[in-house]
This record gives sequence, structure tokens and C-alpha cells, in this order.
Amino acid sequence: PGWALNGLTFDPRINNSGQIVGSGWNPDGFYRAFRVTQGEATGGDTAAPSSSASLLTPANEAGWNKADVTVSITGIDAALACASGVKEIVYSTSGAQNGAAQTVSGSSASLNVTAEGVTTVTYYAVDNAGNAEAPKTIIVRLDKTAPTINLSS
Repeated sequence: PGWALNGLTFDPRINNSGQIVGSGWNPDGFYRAFRVTQGEATGGDTAAPSSSASLLTPANEAGWNKADVTVSITGIDAALACASGVKEIVYSTSGAQNGAAQTVSGSSASLNVTAEGVTTVTYYAVDNAGNAEAPKTIIVRLDKTAPTINLSS
């Protein structure tokens, strides 16, 4: 047996439902089985996750794109051994492309910016213990209209 908790020596494993389970001998001589539920497993996670965003099509040297842009957002929750994992990514858009907050389950999300002009994407990650990081932003500058030249004679 590899672990000890309150006098119980055991070898933990994760079952098909993702629960931590195990069994072992108590100091009082009784054989015990246990299961840790998600709430118990995440009870020690007090640290917020972290996220980052990137444009899948890089902007030009002036910071602008000339075609629709996909923004990729990724969250991680690995600061501590008791990290509960990223539950969801929340994002919204404002400026040229306005959009209400969207919640996407899991540790990644992506969105398309199609409106010409400057759009601010605000995003953050939430972990399974309910910890949320402070919102972050990424700016998307989009100009799909080619310049025109008018010549007069």
C-alpha cells in the first residue's frame, strides 16, 4: 500500500466514473473501502485557473487582419497538486463585434471575429471548484475592405 490517511493504509485508483476509490486496513483491524466524491476531491483547490488567447491567423506588422479571425482560448488549472481542472471558459465581445457572454464547457473555446473594425474579446477560465481568474482581453483589428484609388482626368 502506498498512501495513508487517518490511519488507513491504501492504494488509491480512479474508477470509470472518475472517482478516487480504494480500500485498505484501518488500525483497528477492520477492512475499509472508500470513495471520494468530486466535492471532496476539489475541496482543497483554492487557486484560480489561468487562460490565454491567441489569434489563429497572425495580424500584419501594423496589427491588422484582412480576413475573418479565429480566436483560440485555452485554460489550465495545474498550479497545485489538488487542482480540480478547468470546468469552463467564459468569453464576450465588444466594439465592432458585440456579443453577450458565452460559456463553453471544458478547457478550450474558439470564436470567429467577422465584423470589420476593432473588437475586444474578454475571457476567463473557471475551475471545477468554482475559482475564476480575473478577466483578460485580446484585441482583434479587422479590415477586409481593399483600398480604392479614384483618378480624375
